[in-house]
Amino acid sequence: MFVPGEVVVRLEGQRVGRALKLPAGVGVRDATRALRRNPRVAYAVPNYVATASAALPNDPGTAPGTAGQPGGWVKKQWNFLPCGGLCYGPAAKSQFESLGGIDAIGAWQNLADAGRRGAPGVRVAVLDTGIAYRSLQSGRTRFRRSPDFAAEQFAGGHDFVRNDPIGLDENGHGTHVAGTIGERTGNGVGVTGLAYRAKLLPV
Repeated sequence: MFVPGEVVVRLEGQRVGRALKLPAGVGVRDATRALRRNPRVAYAVPNYVATASAALPNDPGTAPGTAGQPGGWVKKQWNFLPCGGLCYGPAAKSQFESLGGIDAIGAWQNLADAGRRGAPGVRVAVLDTGIAYRSLQSGRTRFRRSPDFAAEQFAGGHDFVRNDPIGLDENGHGTHVAGTIGERTGNGVGVTGLAYRAKLLPV
């Protein structure tokens, strides 16, 4: 949804875009297409109406069982926030936002609007050191499932180094990467994952 009769335009050499009122009878989509053909225009987009996201997670950003504030994940995962200082310099709203990010909140809202909250149906192979996706005693090694993953989040997998059909993580890095991709989100535990309903394949 966007504001009728208005587009947001940034010219080359300018740091921020500006809302531009269109003449009566000029459509937003036609105007953005025409403006994008102008070499002096860095970008032209409809002036989208933003609403508060129901997809904003409540995860505290702390280990399970330790105190934390709902929403504390933003201090640990500033890279998930909207682009701040890297794009807008001093206009950033917080020290965390000033670092910039990928705007996961906006992406989560887009998925929610499309009826695909958390990206269900997506499968992601994590080619790393494995994932702590189940608890298991294997010889002298004891594996413990990460508490912010659900067992049903995993599909198959394989440890090709040891030719083992169980790709568990002895290092921790693969679990960290898998968490960024698909850790459970909005459950009041730990931090957040981008595609938190995707299936993960530990490789």
